[in-house]
Amino acid sequence: MRTARETFTDNQAQPMNDDPWSVTVVYEDTGARERALSLCHHLVQGFRTEIDFDFNWWRFRYLEDSDIAQAAAQAAAQADILLFSATCRDDLPEEVRNWTELWVPLRSPGDGVLLVLTEDAESAELSTSPLYLFLRNLARRASMDCLPRLDDEPWQAPFPGIRSIQNRAAQGTRILDDILRRTPPSLAPPSHWGINE
Repeated sequence: MRTARETFTDNQAQPMNDDPWSVTVVYEDTGARERALSLCHHLVQGFRTEIDFDFNWWRFRYLEDSDIAQAAAQAAAQADILLFSATCRDDLPEEVRNWTELWVPLRSPGDGVLLVLTEDAESAELSTSPLYLFLRNLARRASMDCLPRLDDEPWQAPFPGIRSIQNRAAQGTRILDDILRRTPPSLAPPSHWGINE
Protein backbone atom coordinates (compact mmCIF):
# COMPACT_ATOMS: atom_id res chain seq x y z
CA MET A 1 0.00 0.00 0.00
CA ARG A 2 1.48 3.35 -1.09
CA THR A 3 -0.09 6.17 0.88
CA ALA A 4 3.09 7.97 1.84
CA ARG A 5 3.96 11.41 0.54
CA GLU A 6 6.14 11.54 -2.56
CA THR A 7 8.02 14.61 -3.68
CA PHE A 8 9.37 14.95 -7.20
CA THR A 9 12.48 17.08 -7.24
CA ASP A 10 14.95 18.40 -9.78
CA ASN A 11 18.33 19.32 -8.31
CA GLN A 12 19.21 21.60 -11.22
CA ALA A 13 16.26 23.95 -10.85
CA GLN A 14 15.06 25.62 -7.69
CA PRO A 15 11.40 26.75 -7.68
CA MET A 16 10.68 30.45 -7.27
CA ASN A 17 7.75 29.72 -4.92
CA ASP A 18 8.86 28.44 -1.49
CA ASP A 19 5.47 26.90 -0.64
CA PRO A 20 4.95 23.57 -2.42
CA TRP A 21 1.63 22.88 -4.10
CA SER A 22 -0.12 19.97 -2.47
CA VAL A 23 -1.43 17.36 -4.93
CA THR A 24 -3.67 14.54 -3.71
CA VAL A 25 -3.97 11.68 -6.18
CA VAL A 26 -6.81 9.19 -5.82
CA TYR A 27 -6.51 6.31 -8.25
CA GLU A 28 -8.45 3.18 -9.16
CA ASP A 29 -5.83 0.60 -10.14
CA THR A 30 -2.28 0.16 -11.40
CA GLY A 31 -3.07 1.52 -14.87
CA ALA A 32 -4.74 4.58 -13.39
CA ARG A 33 -1.75 5.11 -11.12
CA GLU A 34 0.65 4.91 -14.07
CA ARG A 35 -1.35 7.57 -15.96
CA ALA A 36 -1.36 9.78 -12.86
CA LEU A 37 2.39 9.28 -12.35
CA SER A 38 3.08 10.32 -15.92
CA LEU A 39 0.88 13.41 -15.62
CA CYS A 40 2.53 14.36 -12.32
CA HIS A 41 5.96 13.92 -13.91
CA HIS A 42 4.94 16.34 -16.69
CA LEU A 43 3.65 18.83 -14.12
CA VAL A 44 6.96 18.73 -12.30
CA GLN A 45 8.97 19.05 -15.53
CA GLY A 46 6.77 21.84 -16.88
CA PHE A 47 6.80 23.94 -13.71
CA ARG A 48 10.09 22.92 -12.07
CA THR A 49 11.48 26.47 -11.96
CA GLU A 50 8.26 28.00 -10.65
CA ILE A 51 6.61 25.48 -8.33
CA ASP A 52 7.56 22.62 -6.04
CA PHE A 53 4.98 19.84 -5.63
CA ASP A 54 4.12 17.60 -2.70
CA PHE A 55 2.18 14.47 -3.78
CA ASN A 56 -0.07 12.16 -1.74
CA TRP A 57 -1.26 8.87 -3.27
CA TRP A 58 -4.42 6.98 -2.26
CA ARG A 59 -5.80 3.87 -3.95
CA PHE A 60 -9.60 3.54 -4.12
CA ARG A 61 -9.79 0.22 -2.30
CA TYR A 62 -7.75 1.44 0.68
CA LEU A 63 -10.33 4.13 1.41
CA GLU A 64 -12.53 1.38 2.93
CA ASP A 65 -10.26 1.52 5.98
CA SER A 66 -11.54 4.30 8.26
CA ASP A 67 -8.06 5.40 9.45
CA ILE A 68 -6.72 5.61 5.90
CA ALA A 69 -9.92 7.36 4.75
CA GLN A 70 -9.50 10.00 7.49
CA ALA A 71 -5.86 10.63 6.58
CA ALA A 72 -6.76 10.85 2.88
CA ALA A 73 -9.63 13.23 3.69
CA GLN A 74 -7.26 15.57 5.53
CA ALA A 75 -4.92 15.54 2.53
CA ALA A 76 -7.79 16.19 0.09
CA ALA A 77 -9.16 19.02 2.25
CA GLN A 78 -5.82 20.85 2.04
CA ALA A 79 -4.85 19.95 -1.55
CA ASP A 80 -4.26 22.62 -4.17
CA ILE A 81 -4.86 19.97 -6.83
CA LEU A 82 -7.05 16.91 -6.38
CA LEU A 83 -6.51 14.33 -9.13
CA PHE A 84 -8.91 11.43 -9.70
CA SER A 85 -7.50 8.80 -12.05
CA ALA A 86 -9.94 6.08 -13.11
CA THR A 87 -11.72 4.47 -16.03
CA CYS A 88 -14.23 6.87 -17.54
CA ARG A 89 -17.15 4.53 -18.04
CA ASP A 90 -17.36 3.35 -14.45
CA ASP A 91 -19.01 5.02 -11.54
CA LEU A 92 -16.93 5.57 -8.41
CA PRO A 93 -17.06 2.75 -5.87
CA GLU A 94 -19.19 3.30 -2.78
CA GLU A 95 -16.14 3.62 -0.50
CA VAL A 96 -14.81 6.49 -2.63
CA ARG A 97 -18.19 8.24 -2.71
CA ASN A 98 -18.42 7.90 1.08
CA TRP A 99 -14.86 9.20 1.42
CA THR A 100 -15.69 12.37 -0.53
CA GLU A 101 -18.26 13.25 2.13
CA LEU A 102 -15.47 13.38 4.71
CA TRP A 103 -13.39 16.12 3.05
CA VAL A 104 -15.86 18.29 1.10
CA PRO A 105 -17.08 20.14 4.24
CA LEU A 106 -13.47 20.72 5.34
CA ARG A 107 -12.33 22.63 2.22
CA SER A 108 -12.01 26.40 2.09
CA PRO A 109 -14.40 27.77 -0.54
CA GLY A 110 -12.96 28.83 -3.88
CA ASP A 111 -9.63 27.06 -3.51
CA GLY A 112 -8.20 24.31 -5.66
CA VAL A 113 -8.66 22.36 -8.85
CA LEU A 114 -10.14 18.92 -9.33
CA LEU A 115 -8.60 17.06 -12.29
CA VAL A 116 -10.28 14.04 -13.85
CA LEU A 117 -7.83 11.72 -15.58
CA THR A 118 -9.28 8.77 -17.45
CA GLU A 119 -8.24 6.13 -19.89
CA ASP A 120 -8.64 7.04 -23.59
CA ALA A 121 -12.17 8.17 -24.30
CA GLU A 122 -14.00 10.48 -26.65
CA SER A 123 -14.97 13.85 -25.14
CA ALA A 124 -18.67 13.11 -25.59
CA GLU A 125 -18.27 9.78 -23.82
CA LEU A 126 -16.38 11.38 -20.94
CA SER A 127 -18.85 14.24 -20.51
CA THR A 128 -21.75 11.81 -20.03
CA SER A 129 -19.91 9.22 -17.94
CA PRO A 130 -21.15 8.63 -14.38
CA LEU A 131 -17.61 9.26 -13.10
CA TYR A 132 -17.31 12.71 -14.65
CA LEU A 133 -20.87 13.74 -13.76
CA PHE A 134 -20.28 12.80 -10.12
CA LEU A 135 -16.89 14.53 -9.95
CA ARG A 136 -18.15 17.69 -11.67
CA ASN A 137 -20.94 17.93 -9.09
CA LEU A 138 -18.44 17.16 -6.31
CA ALA A 139 -16.16 19.98 -7.48
CA ARG A 140 -19.12 22.36 -7.54
CA ARG A 141 -20.02 21.38 -3.96
CA ALA A 142 -16.41 21.84 -2.85
CA SER A 143 -16.13 25.21 -4.69
CA MET A 144 -13.31 23.87 -6.86
CA ASP A 145 -12.63 24.21 -10.56
CA CYS A 146 -13.13 20.93 -12.42
CA LEU A 147 -10.97 20.04 -15.43
CA PRO A 148 -12.19 16.89 -17.15
CA ARG A 149 -9.31 16.55 -19.62
CA LEU A 150 -6.21 18.65 -20.10
CA ASP A 151 -5.48 17.25 -23.55
CA ASP A 152 -6.37 14.26 -25.69
CA GLU A 153 -3.53 12.42 -23.96
CA PRO A 154 -2.75 14.55 -20.91
CA TRP A 155 -0.20 12.15 -19.48
CA GLN A 156 1.87 12.33 -22.67
CA ALA A 157 1.53 16.00 -23.64
CA PRO A 158 4.20 18.37 -22.31
CA PHE A 159 2.86 21.18 -20.17
CA PRO A 160 3.80 24.76 -20.98
CA GLY A 161 5.66 26.53 -18.20
CA ILE A 162 4.18 29.43 -16.30
CA ARG A 163 6.57 31.79 -18.10
CA SER A 164 5.23 30.61 -21.46
CA ILE A 165 1.67 31.25 -20.34
CA GLN A 166 2.63 34.68 -18.95
CA ASN A 167 4.41 35.60 -22.20
CA ARG A 168 1.35 34.72 -24.26
CA ALA A 169 -0.85 36.74 -21.89
CA ALA A 170 1.53 39.72 -22.12
CA GLN A 171 1.42 39.60 -25.93
CA GLY A 172 -2.36 39.68 -25.83
CA THR A 173 -2.21 42.57 -23.37
CA ARG A 174 0.03 44.64 -25.68
CA ILE A 175 -2.45 44.19 -28.53
CA LEU A 176 -5.31 45.17 -26.26
CA ASP A 177 -3.36 48.19 -25.02
CA ASP A 178 -2.78 49.33 -28.64
CA ILE A 179 -6.49 49.06 -29.36
CA LEU A 180 -7.40 50.95 -26.20
CA ARG A 181 -4.88 53.73 -26.92
CA ARG A 182 -6.33 54.45 -30.34
CA THR A 183 -8.70 57.40 -30.22
CA PRO A 184 -11.83 57.05 -32.33
CA PRO A 185 -11.84 59.56 -35.22
CA SER A 186 -14.82 61.45 -33.81
CA LEU A 187 -12.95 62.12 -30.55
CA ALA A 188 -9.54 62.85 -32.08
CA PRO A 189 -8.31 66.46 -31.77
CA PRO A 190 -8.16 68.35 -35.07
CA SER A 191 -4.92 67.96 -37.02
CA HIS A 192 -4.68 71.76 -37.49
CA TRP A 193 -6.61 74.86 -36.56
CA GLY A 194 -8.08 77.31 -39.03
CA ILE A 195 -11.08 79.48 -39.88
CA ASN A 196 -12.52 77.07 -42.43
CA GLU A 197 -12.46 74.01 -40.16
